[in-house]
Amino acid sequence: MTFDASHMDLEMRDLLQKLDQDPDSIALRTRVCYELNIRAYHDSCIGFAKPGLEKDPLAFDLAYEWILASSLNLTHVLEQALVEMERFRSETDDPRLIRNLALLNYFLEQDQAALDLLDGLLEDTAPEALDSRTHEVWAQIHFSHDRFDAALEAADRAIMAGGPFARCVRLKGLCFWAQAERETAISTLQQALELEPNFIWACHTLAEIHLDHQDWPNALRYFGRAAAINPTDPGNHFLLAEAFMDVEAYDIAFAELEKLRLLDPPERIVAEIENAQGFIWIQREKPDRAMVHLKRAIRLEPELAVAYYNMGLVAYQYQKHTQAERFFKTAIKYDPHQLEAWVELGMIALGKDKQQRAKKCFMTAISIDPDCAQAYLGLSQLSQKTGRKADQLEYAELAHETDPHNADIANQLGISYECNDDRERAAHYYELALQLDPLNAQVANNLGYLYEKNMETDPKKGKHWKKKAIEAWSLRLRICQATKRSVQGATKHLLKLGLTQREIKAIAQEGNTG
Repeated sequence: MTFDASHMDLEMRDLLQKLDQDPDSIALRTRVCYELNIRAYHDSCIGFAKPGLEKDPLAFDLAYEWILASSLNLTHVLEQALVEMERFRSETDDPRLIRNLALLNYFLEQDQAALDLLDGLLEDTAPEALDSRTHEVWAQIHFSHDRFDAALEAADRAIMAGGPFARCVRLKGLCFWAQAERETAISTLQQALELEPNFIWACHTLAEIHLDHQDWPNALRYFGRAAAINPTDPGNHFLLAEAFMDVEAYDIAFAELEKLRLLDPPERIVAEIENAQGFIWIQREKPDRAMVHLKRAIRLEPELAVAYYNMGLVAYQYQKHTQAERFFKTAIKYDPHQLEAWVELGMIALGKDKQQRAKKCFMTAISIDPDCAQAYLGLSQLSQKTGRKADQLEYAELAHETDPHNADIANQLGISYECNDDRERAAHYYELALQLDPLNAQVANNLGYLYEKNMETDPKKGKHWKKKAIEAWSLRLRICQATKRSVQGATKHLLKLGLTQREIKAIAQEGNTG
């Protein structure tokens, strides 16, 4: 095949030259595909794997690398591959075939089927007789379900088995990071890079760990190392763009995506670029510009679920809830595991008082991700609407446990405690919500009403609660002033609490100078 390797490192170019001289060597072709995957040349891996698999469909290690590379593609090649590989079960009892079938099932989000296949291997094969790639699949599945101890054990078995194991060392690093063992994670990932100096995924994970601590110099160092290994890798640009979005550096994020466009990537990557740029315009509250990019993304990739989801967000910004609902449903049509779309559909149903539909959507989201905080938030709001106070509180607590830094969830937890007549805890969570989002007018509103209720029910501490109520409504006034919202409601309550118009004006001016 015609292939430009001029921008690749010397080791990779030498391997490709050897393969050109000996194209029938399956072992060499497998090594080439492994090294291409390590360097994130996934499309190239697919291209080099195909001739070998056409010649020898039972080249299971080569097929494994092909599956890994193909898992990043939006087409339905994995479904077809699963059907084709199932046919080989009557021809061979090679455990690597079962391993590959398990990997295919995992990427097709059929994790239990994958585990059943792997567990079945143990009935006929001792764990030490299995190769590193087999244990790698086990480790990956356990990691994806937050079973970190099991993932670490499987990764250690991979390291002890025959075959390449750098990917499992990276998985160990991911496990340590997920368990807040940052230094151990970093040293483990550096070991992965010592094993495979061109391991782009290890570079990316190290960059993300440093970003997690706002260590931009080290993060950029690892992103730069990844770019030196593979200057054409879309993942590097997307991760950098996402990092810039996280700190609201939208212009830089947009430019990073434009850099990727200059590399003339395939259409499916261009579609992802358009979708990401559309999302940036959504964040900047420019829905018209967002829709231009999202429509381009759909033209290039008609089944790009996340683009339909983002179009739903745009429709929401325009208050077109029926249109938003249609876009979210289309996103789910192309990706039934589109978690955020299920949550948004639940919220729309809740707003329309379609309670059974709302519950179904939220429960579906939780079945996809048991840690979906927004789904628990929706269930809490649904329970509040139907007067199920105990359920309302339970779901709000689950949401907060899953996402303790979300102001809207802390606010809902405050509401839930208030509905359950625990005003002390309600006040605590309202105040927490304001710490998380100091410009949240609704939370200040809730706090003001709470203290006014306390004035009525606890007259002995009336002066104390009045002072607290004045503080809450004063905060609401300053927030509304800062965010250019109506101050009428806050003013009315402050007047009711005995403040004069002059005093209220002075409070508002404090907000302007603060």
